[in-house]
Amino acid sequence: MSKQNTKRLRRILITVLVIMVVVWWTAGDPDDPQPEQPEESPELINAELQIVFNDDEDKGFALSHPPETSLEEVLKEMDRQELISLEYQDYGEDMGIFIESINDIGGGNEQWWQYWVNEEYQDQGVSQYQIQDDDQIEFRYTTEQEELE
Repeated sequence: MSKQNTKRLRRILITVLVIMVVVWWTAGDPDDPQPEQPEESPELINAELQIVFNDDEDKGFALSHPPETSLEEVLKEMDRQELISLEYQDYGEDMGIFIESINDIGGGNEQWWQYWVNEEYQDQGVSQYQIQDDDQIEFRYTTEQEELE
């Protein structure tokens, strides 16, 4: 065999040996536990929120949040994102928040913000209400528990 063929054969063997070492090194030990896979993110709850300011003005929002998200959390997030302007009084964990104004509407005339979910009046505070999939939520600034039209 010539010197040139010997060098070529040596290069091929070294290359094959390097490839085998790399494959063995990256494959790892089959007895070692595999790294934990990240948890999948939970499914999102989709709902709609309508805020009726008066007979001529309302705003609608599509909501998409993780399960067990309270209506309070959603409203505060909308305020942070400047989608609405929210003023409220926080009465602590037991009672939650009382909405005083949305977009500067509120605060007098014996009216207050009330809300309905799927056309049913809600007598629990927004801090306690957990948004459910496909909820239709409507806020109105009104004096009484009026029926939705």
